[in-house]
Amino acid sequence: MKGVCKIKHKTKLIIILASIFIILAIICSGYVLLNGNYLTIYFTVPKDVVASSENIIISYSEEGIIKAVDINPQEDITAITFKSIRQGETEVNIGFKEKNNEISVVEKKCTFVVNSFNTIIQKSPVMLFTGVGLIIVSVIIFFISVLIIIFYEIKKALANKEYSYRLINILGLFMYIGFFVAILLFSFIRGLVDRSVYGYVSSALGRLALAFVLLSVPLIAILSVLLSISNIQLIKKEGYRFANTLGILISISLLAGAASVFLLDTVSIGRFDISLILSGIVCYFECMFFSSMWCGLMAARNKPNYPIKYIIILGCGIAKDGSLPPLLRCRVDKAIEFYNNQCNATGEKAIFIPSGGQGNDECISESEAMRNYLLSCGIDNEQIIIENKSTTTYENMKFSKKIIEDRNKLNKTEGKVIFSTTNYHVFRSGIYALQIGLKCEGLGSKTKWYFWPNAFVREFIGMIFAQKKKHIITIFLIILLNIFLYYFMIVS
Repeated sequence: MKGVCKIKHKTKLIIILASIFIILAIICSGYVLLNGNYLTIYFTVPKDVVASSENIIISYSEEGIIKAVDINPQEDITAITFKSIRQGETEVNIGFKEKNNEISVVEKKCTFVVNSFNTIIQKSPVMLFTGVGLIIVSVIIFFISVLIIIFYEIKKALANKEYSYRLINILGLFMYIGFFVAILLFSFIRGLVDRSVYGYVSSALGRLALAFVLLSVPLIAILSVLLSISNIQLIKKEGYRFANTLGILISISLLAGAASVFLLDTVSIGRFDISLILSGIVCYFECMFFSSMWCGLMAARNKPNYPIKYIIILGCGIAKDGSLPPLLRCRVDKAIEFYNNQCNATGEKAIFIPSGGQGNDECISESEAMRNYLLSCGIDNEQIIIENKSTTTYENMKFSKKIIEDRNKLNKTEGKVIFSTTNYHVFRSGIYALQIGLKCEGLGSKTKWYFWPNAFVREFIGMIFAQKKKHIITIFLIILLNIFLYYFMIVS
């Protein structure tokens, strides 16, 4: 039933965005069809020329395609309005008379095409037609609509204490599209002031991702240093494992990605600047990385509200003598602290579910070791139900959920569930809980600082692989967008 609701919700969002897109497309198309037979271009008048219509000479490579119907010279900018006559293509040369009435060098060359709809399209030096400003405004409106929808999705996910790769994705997209809209809006306003909306907007779009990468370089450099330092410390304390080097590898990748954007800024394939595509991809993954960090931090800072019925404590290995190592003891202490605070605040007791099986090198199960510790801290045995079959965090959640469901059926009661784990582990554990359909919140215990950066990296890599199809599609769209901007807007 929940799956059906999710599909309906996604369908509803798609219909809303499609409707906005279609309405804006109809408005833009109608405006272009009704007014596209006229086109006004602006250019700067040379300093040694007196601004007047008599001093401007216009010639056509092929007559009878378009004609100038209005020349409006001003102090430094002249506006010429052309009207379409018939379908075809022509090159227009614009020159100026100097004081001796001789024609100066041609100051502007433009190629125009009149299509079958009688619309004038300037092909070079940039692609331009009547209605471009309206289209840019429509694009801004559409993406603002997308941002509003994403914002409410993020707000709803946070209100529901949702731990998911979906949250990382939509938050990353919010950052990516938000930066896009901000630059687009700024360029549009600047273009209105300087009467060159298209010029400013097309230029800004061409360097949008590059600007983001440039602005993020200081932050990326600081994060890379912190990731490397934390991984070195982690290896010293915990020993060498490939997983403990992920921070260093990601640091190298982020710095290499940013550096390659600038190194390849002058490299092109034909006319195409490949740094445009590379910067777009680097920008996208940087947004996703920052989103992963933010989600991890917010999950770790979460404080569940009372009352709570069940507290799942996630195991993580015990000492050879059956005692709790510092990491696991902190998880149990955090659960006890919450339990005591709730008892003092509401008088209601929660049920502890220590979760963890027995490893090959362990004398007892992790859950039994945690129960012994809980009993030594004054917790009644009646308030403890052990789960001793799980070997992974996913199984912790799955088997604990079964215990909770069976108990709820037996007692015909229900209650809120939380899980206690190390703060850097809250978000990933929440994802597993969501996957098995257990609605719960996380409670994070403190740990050594050097665990944090590697945890961020794991969430980021996990999100990339878990959502690889979506990311491949997004990268493909980024490539197509940059090719479109370059060939059809910036240099066409």
